[in-house]
Amino acid sequence: MQYFKFGNNDIFLSKIAFGCEPLGGTDWGKTDEKEIVSAVGLALEKGCNFFDTADVYGLGRSEKLLSKALGSKRNEVFIATKGGVRWKQKPNKQRADISFDLSPAYITKAVEQSLKRLNIDRIPLYQLHWPDKNTAIEKTMETMANLKRQEKIQFIGCSNFDADLIKKANNILKIDSAQGQYNILERNFEKTVISESKKLNLNIFTYGTLFQGLLTGKYNLSSKFSANDRRTRLEQFQENKFKENIKLIEELKEIARKHKKTCSQIAIRWVLENTNISAVIVGIKNKKQLKENFESLNFTLDIKDKNTLDNYLNNNKNL
Repeated sequence: MQYFKFGNNDIFLSKIAFGCEPLGGTDWGKTDEKEIVSAVGLALEKGCNFFDTADVYGLGRSEKLLSKALGSKRNEVFIATKGGVRWKQKPNKQRADISFDLSPAYITKAVEQSLKRLNIDRIPLYQLHWPDKNTAIEKTMETMANLKRQEKIQFIGCSNFDADLIKKANNILKIDSAQGQYNILERNFEKTVISESKKLNLNIFTYGTLFQGLLTGKYNLSSKFSANDRRTRLEQFQENKFKENIKLIEELKEIARKHKKTCSQIAIRWVLENTNISAVIVGIKNKKQLKENFESLNFTLDIKDKNTLDNYLNNNKNL
């Protein structure tokens, strides 16, 4: 395992973070709880000490199962969770209704509930999951300061915030990290948030590395997704966009064959080689995926490979 230093602290975290959204058991098709819990155990054996979850993943289920899977190790590893998404499960509805809420009352309650589900006394990193246009960021950050003074949270992060909001929040209270979607096909995070975050000396985490499975190379134009799979709703899987994206997958497959690696490993490696990125968060469903993803640490891409991927995207602005 490779590690990075978290801020100015004597804390070293794994460069690949175990993404715990699949532990929620919803919105990603078929998952097996026992397999994911087993993968958590293997991750610990391989030196992974950074686990990223959120209260909304499985409507609390991910946090509970992560705590169960970690056992006594839950107090030894670095758990990052997120809050600020309010949900309401309605009868006979496949998906809960959600809204963004960073109000003082809701954030305070959300932290308390996450502490109980995770069964820990203090959350190492608490991240504001999404911006809330109805709550002044000043009120939210005042609440975070109170929670920090009460030692219910240790560090503060922002997820899916734009550069301006990150800067504004940091001017009120020191932020420790920023998280956003970043991969070969989706690079807006690089153009906006990364540069501002580096100025503020924030650790930068990325998710969506495999673009919800698209960059694994396992899908083709005949692939179908079940009703409980979010890919039926995502833009990159819609017909016209999907056709264009599949062309890039062929480029990925060529580079993968060259290195004797998988498309997933190439996609993860591409993000890891951005020196501005502290850690890559990758959702994991089983031991096989974990082993495959962790192997991304053990090779490098050459300039030709990077240029191939960059030039393809530059020549296909509609992607």
